[in-house]
Amino acid sequence: MPPQRQPSGNGGSVAPQGIPEGGVRGGDTGFSRGGFNANYLTNGVIRGLNGRSSFSADNAVSSGDWGIIGQRKPATALAADRDVDGIESSFAASEGAAIQTSDGISLAGVADPEVGAQGETNSYTTNVRVPSDVSETATLSITGIVTLDEITGGGPAVITTTATCVETGASISQDLSIAQGSTRASKILMMARNLDGANTPGNTIKVEVSRSPGQGSDSATYQTLTIHTLSVALRRFSINANAQSNRMVPY
Repeated sequence: MPPQRQPSGNGGSVAPQGIPEGGVRGGDTGFSRGGFNANYLTNGVIRGLNGRSSFSADNAVSSGDWGIIGQRKPATALAADRDVDGIESSFAASEGAAIQTSDGISLAGVADPEVGAQGETNSYTTNVRVPSDVSETATLSITGIVTLDEITGGGPAVITTTATCVETGASISQDLSIAQGSTRASKILMMARNLDGANTPGNTIKVEVSRSPGQGSDSATYQTLTIHTLSVALRRFSINANAQSNRMVPY
């Protein structure tokens, strides 16, 4: 029989130690046959794992969600009232003596005293498409720059602004008195208000501006009210992007 080969090193051979069924090695309760106890991770390992799935880049993103259990919830998405572009090129006269010029929209006074006494109304309309970055808050506001010349025997003009969502049928309206002598004055034609459907991308908002000269509180019977610019603002996300955390949502 050939001689047995001695193991290298200064010591003798060491037999591998096994783990008895249902037992642990060396009394260490951190290791078991069934798995590993996370309580025995070192502080360095824990610090290295901490925040790995927090998705800090999702903070303030429009589509950010709390998709990972145990991780910090992303910050609320930032949103602000911003104008919808390109609406001034789509105005159309809808009633009475309303004229669009290179300087804006003119809502004339009474052209025929007999007709005016019966209730003459001049109005303009435009359609606004709800953009894709609109927030969940259905907030809408309308501002404009207006001019009402001053004449002897004249008075203030009253402009009525109406916003209607075509898809939902919801409508809001507001009256505003414009003092004569106002020259390119910035006015809030409609305060920020909620309109059902204004938070759904692709919906159509119909905006109408009108006045009935010489009726009610409108004393500018023979004066023309000019709206130089009209701005429609919706509550829109500041950062419109796809969040990384959405890829981890388990449903």
